[in-house]
Amino acid sequence: MKARARFRRRAGERGAVLIEFVIAAVPLLMMFFCFTQVAALANAKLVMKHAAVVATRAAIVIMPPNPGDNGTMEDVRVAAGMAMGTYLVDGKLVAPDTQCTSQATNDDPYGLVTCTVTAAYMCNVPMGKWWVCGGPVKIVSERMSLPNQGARYLK
Repeated sequence: MKARARFRRRAGERGAVLIEFVIAAVPLLMMFFCFTQVAALANAKLVMKHAAVVATRAAIVIMPPNPGDNGTMEDVRVAAGMAMGTYLVDGKLVAPDTQCTSQATNDDPYGLVTCTVTAAYMCNVPMGKWWVCGGPVKIVSERMSLPNQGARYLK
C-alpha cells in the first residue's frame, strides 16, 4: 500500500511536466527553424553572388567598347539565370532581374563593368520565415564589378 501511495500524485501537480516541456520546446524549435532559414538564405545569397559574377563576365564581352555583335543584354540575363540553376527551376528564386553598367570607353578600355542581379527568395521554413525573412518573400540582391580587361581596338 505504501508503494501505491508513493506514486500517487497530488491534484495540483497534474500536467506540470507537459507545461514545462512546452515552455522549453517551443523556443528551442523556433531557434532551430530560424537557424535553418538563415542557412538556406545564406546559400541563396551565394547562388546570387555567383550569378552576379557570371552576368558581369558575360557583360564584359557584350558591352562597348568591344567591336562587333557579340550578343545582347538578354544573353547576359540568360547567363545569370543559368548560374542560378535549380534555384530558378525549383521556385526558390523568382523574378530575376539583371542590370549592367560599363565605365569602359574607347580611350580607357579597362573601366569597370558592374552587374546587379536581383531576385525574390521564397522563404519556406515554418516559423523561421517570419523571424528571418519578415514574411514568405525576401528580395535578395548581389552586385559584382570586374575590370573590362579589353584591348585598344583600332578603327
